[in-house]
Amino acid sequence: MVHSHWFALADLALAALCGAIWVARPQVGFWLLPIALLPWYGRLAAGCFPFKRTAFDGLIAVFLLTAGVGVWAAYDRPAAVDKFWVIGSAVLLYYALAGQPETNEGAVAGAFSGLGALIAVYFILSHNWLDQPSDLAVLNRI
Repeated sequence: MVHSHWFALADLALAALCGAIWVARPQVGFWLLPIALLPWYGRLAAGCFPFKRTAFDGLIAVFLLTAGVGVWAAYDRPAAVDKFWVIGSAVLLYYALAGQPETNEGAVAGAFSGLGALIAVYFILSHNWLDQPSDLAVLNRI
């Protein structure tokens, strides 16, 4: 079951959902971490390593360690902890993407492409073009 492409998609969905919540409401804090790590627990229970190893594991560990030191040394610790959860969600999303099998690559690429297109359309429709005109005259005329 943990080797299923649906399990990998569920891992990506949980990481993305928890990351979106951490970005929107970082004060939720630690309480989303057990939910985000549910697929890791499932892999451990099945006798597998919790995430797919990559060439960047050591660098990511150093990155998380320095982020933790930054939280410890921060002047405004609650704000630093909120930012730490955003960094943690990025790491979880990275490992969820790295663990996707080849059968999911098209669906994941399509989903992220659609998300990028929606963000671009939202920006174009909500940006105040009169106060901050574009360098492209075509956009200003539209």
